[in-house]
Amino acid sequence: MSLPFPSLFDRAKNWFSFSEKRRSRNHLDETSFFSHAQNVTVSGGQFIDASNVNDMRINYVNNVISNGKAVFELLEPYACLEATKDSSARHPPPLCHPETRLKIRNRLRKWLFSDHNEWKLLWVRGPAGTGKSAVAQSFGDSSVEAKRHGASYFFSRIAGRNKLETLVPTVVYQLAVTIPEYRSLIEHHLANNPLLLHNSPPVQFRQLIVDPFTTLQRERAREPIVIILDGLDECEGQKAQWEILEMITNAIRKSPDLPLRWLIFSRPEAHLKNVFSRYVECRREELIIDAECRENVEQYVKDQLIEIKIMYKDMIPVDWPSEDKLLELLNAISGLFVLASTCLNYIGGPEEADPQSQLDSLLTYMCHSQDIVFGNPLASLDLLYTQILEDLPPKGWEVTWRILAYMTHGSKIDSATVLSTPQVLSNFLQLDQRGFYKAVHGLHSIMKVSKPKDAALSRLQFHHSSFHDFLLNSTRSGRFTISERGAIMDIVRSGIYWYEVDVIHFHSHDGWAFDWDHKHDDLPGLLWVSDNRRFLSTSITRFLEYGQGWYKRGIIEHGNCRQSRFTTNNRSNHD
Repeated sequence: MSLPFPSLFDRAKNWFSFSEKRRSRNHLDETSFFSHAQNVTVSGGQFIDASNVNDMRINYVNNVISNGKAVFELLEPYACLEATKDSSARHPPPLCHPETRLKIRNRLRKWLFSDHNEWKLLWVRGPAGTGKSAVAQSFGDSSVEAKRHGASYFFSRIAGRNKLETLVPTVVYQLAVTIPEYRSLIEHHLANNPLLLHNSPPVQFRQLIVDPFTTLQRERAREPIVIILDGLDECEGQKAQWEILEMITNAIRKSPDLPLRWLIFSRPEAHLKNVFSRYVECRREELIIDAECRENVEQYVKDQLIEIKIMYKDMIPVDWPSEDKLLELLNAISGLFVLASTCLNYIGGPEEADPQSQLDSLLTYMCHSQDIVFGNPLASLDLLYTQILEDLPPKGWEVTWRILAYMTHGSKIDSATVLSTPQVLSNFLQLDQRGFYKAVHGLHSIMKVSKPKDAALSRLQFHHSSFHDFLLNSTRSGRFTISERGAIMDIVRSGIYWYEVDVIHFHSHDGWAFDWDHKHDDLPGLLWVSDNRRFLSTSITRFLEYGQGWYKRGIIEHGNCRQSRFTTNNRSNHD
């Protein structure tokens, strides 16, 4: 006779207990295959003693090297190749518009190509939206043409390119591609120490970058090459950012003859300004919104409006836009590249396909708050983001909010990002394809929205992190602020729903022998499927297992929360 089925909270409690028991069983006996087993007969099969896992790793590394396989096979699992300069994940990358940002680009070129430059480290700082990544990308391209590019790493917390642990392997991978002699030394280092890629970043930095280049420089003097780190402030955690700078500056102090130049771009965050102020080895440059910048942005806007007019030549008058409206737009943009880009995306967006009315709508909104715009370019960006959200249909805001809530806070509970694609997240939130695209219809100018054929694998992300920051800051976004508590609780509620579906349909008789591998049929109730039902079910059940720590906290709070947290009429803040 089966036991009575427990309540929701009992099931949640048991769920956490299953995990604890599972972990405890794994530690009962690690010394043999069949501890205390009796009357067991095994026929055939192959057994590997897991206690020798380090030996297996060493043998694997030696086999790869001895068989002549490229060192890249060893590095790739530890690297983040999506963060490299020409990665397809970053396509199309931000680039300086022709004949813009010439002063800073010329100074960078002089810094790299000067034979007697005492500065081995250069920090380029600038506020959000001033075009730092575009300068980094453009300078990286020109250094490749001059055969002076060593490696690049473009950090992005939104895209998940923000882990300290992947930095050194990614840089080493690119250096090994560029310099054959260096690649041979790396193979030697990994053969002598097959566990090196499991060591800490400082150890890897010293043995895979500093030591090999010290050896190469002793053999013959080499021209300096540049290593570009863009968006250092988006690396996960201030401690990790400090550690990166310590690794670089220690190498410069102890090995000043290394043929490496380090170029770092970031926002002028207070903790970074404090750290850089202590480094006498560092030169500093600043991207500011000055007269040159405003001229550059003006040229960029004019050229892009010409492109938009060509694209919609059958709809737009020849004299569009008028001088008055162009001047009004340029004054509102106020020299901020990201704002210019966002405005142009809004004006020329293919979803509306009406640049003339889009420009009118944009200027009408901005002209009501010129007193706020004055003196604070980011305030103008905030106004644009507010307009984009204000234009969304009020009846659909609840669904839109849930998608944005995951995009802003989801990584705190979904560390493995298994829900981060449109199709997986939609099913998790119980949305069908139509519901998802309807909810994000007005957001194309600020977030990447993949086509349905790519929705299962292409990750959701904002075009620029400034929108992510805007949503988290209640002073800037007001009633559109997405609080951590509201977002986490919404994710937890959806998780509880799917946990209940999973348990009721597939685990009601598991007892204490819970089937953690979920070797059962696909989850029922998926609303957006193609031929990937298995993948969608697995993604959701993986999240249920990974997110259990937050579930414990969320379930406790869940009982004290209102079941409905959404107010669509006045779009009140979900907290």
